[in-house]
Amino acid sequence: MVIRDSTQTGEARLARERIRRGFTLVELLVVVAMIGVLIALLLPAVQAAREAARRGSCSHNLVQLIMAVHQYESTHQVYPPGTVNPTGPILNQLKGYHHGWIEQMMPFLEKSPVYHHIDRDLSVYHKVNRPVRAMRVSMLECPSSAQPGNGYSNYAALHHDIEQSIDVDQNGVFFLNSAVTKDDVSDGIGYTIFLGEKALEPGDLGWMSGTRAILRNTGEPLNTAFHIIRKTRSWNSVPNLPPGASAPLGTSAEVGDSVADGGMDGFISAEEFDGLGGVEGWRIVFGGTGPRAAITFVGGFASSHPGGANFAMGDGSIRFLADTVTMSVYRKMGHRADGQLVELE
Repeated sequence: MVIRDSTQTGEARLARERIRRGFTLVELLVVVAMIGVLIALLLPAVQAAREAARRGSCSHNLVQLIMAVHQYESTHQVYPPGTVNPTGPILNQLKGYHHGWIEQMMPFLEKSPVYHHIDRDLSVYHKVNRPVRAMRVSMLECPSSAQPGNGYSNYAALHHDIEQSIDVDQNGVFFLNSAVTKDDVSDGIGYTIFLGEKALEPGDLGWMSGTRAILRNTGEPLNTAFHIIRKTRSWNSVPNLPPGASAPLGTSAEVGDSVADGGMDGFISAEEFDGLGGVEGWRIVFGGTGPRAAITFVGGFASSHPGGANFAMGDGSIRFLADTVTMSVYRKMGHRADGQLVELE
C-alpha cells in the first residue's frame, strides 16, 4: 500500500490552481480605470508646475531688462527714450525712424555686437537693418507665449496711463523722444510700472520697432489687448469702402482687399500687409472707428499666464498683477507723477 503525504498533495494542488488562475476582464478594467483617475489627478499638478517654471523664467527675463534700464540710467542720467522719431504721433506701420528703447539695452544685456550692427542713420525698417530686426533674442520671449517667428518681443515699456497714440510729453517713463530722470518719477519708482508683458498680435513689427510692438499703456484693462486686433481663421474680405467710411468691428482683411483710409487708400500691398499683420494664419481686424484704428491703437499689457501678467516696477521688483486689478489702481501705477497714493500688497 502506498501512503501519500496529504500535506504535500494539497500544496501541489493549490500551486497548480494559482498557476492556472489569472486576472479577469473586470479586474483589468478596474486597474486601468484607477490608473486613468490617478493620471487625471496628476496632470493638472504637472501643468501647474510647468507654468510656474515658465512664469519664473519670464520674471527672470524682466529682471534682466529692468537691470539694463537702470544701467542705462546710471550711464546717461536719464531713462532710455521709448522711441525716437522726428514727429509724432507714432503709428503702427513700416514708416518712420522708430528706433526704440530695447535696442538701447543691447550693450547692457551683453549683446554689444547686436547693437553695433544697427545703422542708426537709417530707419529700423531699412533693408540694411533687416537682418538685425529679424534676429531672435531669447530673453525677449516669454516661455508661455507661442512665438510666430524670430524678431519679436513679449515685453513692452509703459508710455502712458491712458489709451492714446505714442507721442511726446506723456505720463509714463518711456514715450516719444523721452528723457525722463529718476527725479521726474515723483510718485516713487517702486510704485510706478516701467515694463510689462505684452501678447503677440497681428501687426507686431518686432523688437526693434519703437511702436506698439514695444510700448503699451495702462488705459486698457489687463489681458484685453485683443479687442481690436485678434486672430481669425476666416478669409473674410473687407468690402470696398468709400473714403472716410468705417469698417464694422470684426472685419478682417488679406492682401489685395480694398480699404479706404487716410494713410492706406486703395488696395493693401504685400509690404503693408506684412507690416500690419502678415503672419501666417493671422488677418488684420479693424476697429469700430475704421481701418486706421489698426495703426493708431496702442493697447495695454497682456500675457499668456493664467490670471494676470508680470511687471517690472521702477525699483527693480517684479510683481504679478492679477487681471482683476481695479482700473483706478492700475492707471495710477502707469502715471509717474500724479501724486496719488497706491496701495500695493
